[in-house]
Amino acid sequence: MTTPGTLWLVPNTLDLGTPEAASADLRAVLPQGVLDTAARLGHWVCENAKTTRAFLKRVDAVVPLAQPLQALDIRELPRPPKGRAAAADHLFWSAAAYMAASLALGPVSDVAAKRGVAALRFYQIGMLACTAAFVPIALGSQRWPLVFLVLFAATSIAAIIAYSLLTQLVPQAQTGRVTTASNVVLFGTSFAVQWGVGAVLGQWPGAQGRYDPEAYRFAFGLLLAAQAAAAAWLLTARERRL
Repeated sequence: MTTPGTLWLVPNTLDLGTPEAASADLRAVLPQGVLDTAARLGHWVCENAKTTRAFLKRVDAVVPLAQPLQALDIRELPRPPKGRAAAADHLFWSAAAYMAASLALGPVSDVAAKRGVAALRFYQIGMLACTAAFVPIALGSQRWPLVFLVLFAATSIAAIIAYSLLTQLVPQAQTGRVTTASNVVLFGTSFAVQWGVGAVLGQWPGAQGRYDPEAYRFAFGLLLAAQAAAAAWLLTARERRL
């Protein structure tokens, strides 16, 4: 039967690597009880083994370690996979671009209307630009990924113009129903597509908690084909009013 142990949380100093660290006395910042406990521990779990060894050398200068430093069992905590910080940055700037485009859509569409650009034409241009920005993303291009993500997020806001185009096709009393029905179709389709992408990704074996890049290329390729077909169909549309 395994005897449960005790987990000790040992604080470290903040002066590591400074000129004062070599001559500083740990007893000035850490209680004697902490130093005594640290000196007798044989197993350590830390973020950085090098930093922990440097700390234990300083402890040993005050309270001799119960075991030689080389004999201590020092384990590092698992580190998150590299690339998550970059992914977070890409998502942040994509969201920022979407918000900025949301604020600019009204003024830009007004300027376009004053210059004779019909709402349908403006909508078509926005959706074609969105499709074009998605092409390198779907193909897994490694050149300027942030640029294409920002462009894709910014131009995708043009999809909201479809609401105003649809309400022009029905009597004013039915515009609320049309908008509601459009929302139901939009969210229902979005959920179905997201589920479908997950189902496709699941067909490839993952590694270290990540999906296979080939699975992403295949799934995004399907999305690109669907978006390209929708864009081609959109070009055949003609503006009509009730």
